[in-house]
Amino acid sequence: MLIIEPVLPNELMDLQEIMATTFRDSYENIDGKQAIDLYIKEHFSQDRLKKLISNGKQHLYFVKIDKTIIGYIQINEPGYQSDLDEQNCIEIQRIYLNKEVQGNGYGTQMMAWVERETKNLGYSRIWLGVWKLNPRAVQFYIDQGFSIFGTHSFPMASGQDSDYLMEKILAE
Repeated sequence: MLIIEPVLPNELMDLQEIMATTFRDSYENIDGKQAIDLYIKEHFSQDRLKKLISNGKQHLYFVKIDKTIIGYIQINEPGYQSDLDEQNCIEIQRIYLNKEVQGNGYGTQMMAWVERETKNLGYSRIWLGVWKLNPRAVQFYIDQGFSIFGTHSFPMASGQDSDYLMEKILAE
């Protein structure tokens, strides 16, 4: 059974490990080990993660099977979103699974959980950015009811790249 629970301040090392593992698995073959290591050092430091989980508007969750961490989710409320900053929506900034467990329906369960959590927090819309060159992820989000509403650029070690911005309006 899939368990999704908040990351606690004393679990930052576990968080760093799953973030680094899933990020490497997703992007190292594109940007190379050195660039990915630098990104991880800059973006997944203990100080940065401690600030993130303590501000009350950015939420990090472990995804587990039994007690084994298999992924994580980061959602951001208005005022703490990475690109847009609209009032009635949640941003999914990060949603990752270990590559060994992908394709088993866990991503769909994670998205259903995010929808419930979005409603629990009082919001009616979810948005996210997904890399244009990841057709599997783009299709996954379309299958989950998301639609493309724009694009934005983001820096990669190899230069600027582009995301689709996707959204889903939640039913009442």
